[in-house]
Amino acid sequence: DSPLTMFLKEIPKLRDIEEDRHNKHLEYDFFKTKVMELRSKPPKDTSRIPRNEAILESWRVEHWRSTETNKAAVSSLYSHGRQTIDRSCLVLAQTTGSVLLYTSDAADEEDSVDIGGRRINKKKKQNDNINIE
Repeated sequence: DSPLTMFLKEIPKLRDIEEDRHNKHLEYDFFKTKVMELRSKPPKDTSRIPRNEAILESWRVEHWRSTETNKAAVSSLYSHGRQTIDRSCLVLAQTTGSVLLYTSDAADEEDSVDIGGRRINKKKKQNDNINIE
């Protein structure tokens, strides 16, 4: 696959990764708030605090993993995007250079090259110089 194809394939994947990360962040925030509330007003069932702390920790780990996955996806997308831009610029520079070289050669030839780049063979008129004395 070309860098442009890989770049375009990674965009939807990144959207899915970001959505997953967002959902895990919401879960983490929910349990963080819940644990803080349980600590501020301890419930009658004291086992709820450690149970929710364990759930909070698991969501913290899941959120961290999804953040790392997101970083890797963004890095890959950046890399493929940069390769695509670099190659596009290279092709543009090569094409522009060829056109400039072509027009430069045509300009050097002045009127012996037509617009399509074909050579025009003009026969020079011979002037008979007659000296009258």
